[in-house]
Amino acid sequence: MELKKQVRTIGVVAAAVFAMSPVVANAASGDGTAAGGCNKDGHNGQAYTHYNEGGVYTKVTWFEYRISGKGTGGKSNVNIRHYEKRRLQKDKLLYSNDSPDNVKQNTDYSHTPRNPIQLDSGKKQHTDYHFVFDTAGGDPTCKATTSDFPA
Repeated sequence: MELKKQVRTIGVVAAAVFAMSPVVANAASGDGTAAGGCNKDGHNGQAYTHYNEGGVYTKVTWFEYRISGKGTGGKSNVNIRHYEKRRLQKDKLLYSNDSPDNVKQNTDYSHTPRNPIQLDSGKKQHTDYHFVFDTAGGDPTCKATTSDFPA
């Protein structure tokens, strides 16, 4: 009878561990955000790349940016370039998008690619945001680069 009780206890513990396994796997995946920022002549650019880690791929799902600081004329631009990070070669361009000539100050903007940008989870990636601030005379520029991800 004692042996039967031990076998039942082991079975219950094994079932509990098995039932928890998907939770542990899901805890290792999820949504993430890589951020970057830059400034030039009192103008600021903030940028965020939103992605999802799950399984064998990391998928970039949308981009977000904002201009703040010194006033602009309401016709600024933000040009997005998303790359695969390479160690011994030039980074590989995976995606690009240029905003319309109408980005206003202190307004949150987002851009969603038609299809998520998918890359093997073992490969690093990052996004460059090229900010062109609309001002009288020359337009100051700066580049914000996100941290490499996944971590």
